[in-house]
Amino acid sequence: MVRAIFLCGILALGACASVQEGTRQRIFVKVAPWSAACHGTGVDGQTVGAFDPATHIYTVDKSRDDIQLACTAPGYKDKTVTLHPKPSDWSLFDDTAFEIGLVDTLSGAIQKYDTTAALVLEPAGRTMPLPAGQLATALRGRTVYLVDHRSSADVVDYYEPDGRLVRRDNKCETAGRWTVRAGVGGQELCVTLYDTKLTTACYGVTGTIDALEYHDTAAAEDGPTLIAWQTLPDNPERLSWAAPRCLARAPY
Repeated sequence: MVRAIFLCGILALGACASVQEGTRQRIFVKVAPWSAACHGTGVDGQTVGAFDPATHIYTVDKSRDDIQLACTAPGYKDKTVTLHPKPSDWSLFDDTAFEIGLVDTLSGAIQKYDTTAALVLEPAGRTMPLPAGQLATALRGRTVYLVDHRSSADVVDYYEPDGRLVRRDNKCETAGRWTVRAGVGGQELCVTLYDTKLTTACYGVTGTIDALEYHDTAAAEDGPTLIAWQTLPDNPERLSWAAPRCLARAPY
């Protein structure tokens, strides 16, 4: 009797991955520039899933197979990343259920992909500086979401209208100030952060208001250091200049 109840419990859990998590999942594609279009292909080269350019959500069926996610944007080189499936939290139950012929293991429903994918597209050529006077206007009172071109780390800047700045680098916020000045090749954005010591970095900013690229003037290498993948009005992240904080985990 006890054994029968145990087997019934296993049978009930056999589709736990499907019931608890569903057979489809949504992946947030963090791509710079934001205007990029993306699509996924499976191992057979056929299109897999659907990408919404408005929300950057890629919806796909769970599978045991890798997905090649490719993104393209005018003026940038194409880039592809591989999405690898991983066991879901219910895989322990489903692996047990597999022994008695249940379907989640076979269908791939016990697998899932990471909930975010990050791609930074490399410019195909040198982008032009913003016209005189537009840089300060493009930043003032806005939040800019950036990706570090070298490490793919997240950087979020809120440029307060009075020149104050709050930067969240990965998980922690730092207060500072921002100014725009004339540089060698055009306008430069200078950011001073009040960390354990004052640090100042200046960037030549190129691209368009919707696709900003920050070129560190002190960097030896060519190409952008930071690329914006989204800009939003005001301060939707509620970054605090008066009371900077650290998050428990990175939000993107």
